[in-house]
Amino acid sequence: MAELPRLHALDPRRRVDQGAYTREMPPFPARTLLAHCFMKGVQWSALGLLVWPLAARRSSFAASFRPVFLSLPCAGLAATALALAAKARTMDDAGVDDRAFRIAHSAGQSAVDRESLAGAAAGAAAGAVLVGGGVSGVLATASLGVALGVAYHATEMPETKDAVAKIRGALK
Repeated sequence: MAELPRLHALDPRRRVDQGAYTREMPPFPARTLLAHCFMKGVQWSALGLLVWPLAARRSSFAASFRPVFLSLPCAGLAATALALAAKARTMDDAGVDDRAFRIAHSAGQSAVDRESLAGAAAGAAAGAVLVGGGVSGVLATASLGVALGVAYHATEMPETKDAVAKIRGALK
C-alpha cells in the first residue's frame, strides 16, 4: 500500500529523523504540538471558576453550571484552532520539531497537563456517579475537573507560594 502524501509540517504521521538532532526528540512532533494545543484549549475551563459565580447571579449555580463549563472549553478549542491555523501557515518541520521538543521537555507544562488530566478523570467519574444528565453532565464535570487541576497547579507553583508568603508577611 502506498504511503499517503505529506500534507504539511503539522502532519501527525510525520516521524522525526532522530539522527538529525543531538538530543532525544518526540517521535511524532506534530502529535506532541497538536496535543499541547488541544490541552491549552480545554484548559480554558479554568476561566469557569471566575465566570460561573458571575453567571449564577442571573440564575442558580445549578442552572449555570453546564452552559459555563461546556462553553469555555469549546471557546478555548476554537480560539486555539484559529491561532494554530494562522501560525501553521509559516511553520516548517524544524519549527514544529523545536516547539514539540520544548513542550515535551518542559516540567511545568507536563505538570499542568498531568494535573488537568487527573482533574478531568476525577470530574468525569464524579459526573457519571453524582450528577447524571448523560454525556453533557459528564463533560461539564470533567471540564470543572480540568479547571480545578489548573487551579491546583497554580497554587503549587513556587511563584505563587512566594507571593502568598509576601502577602502574609505584609499583613502581620
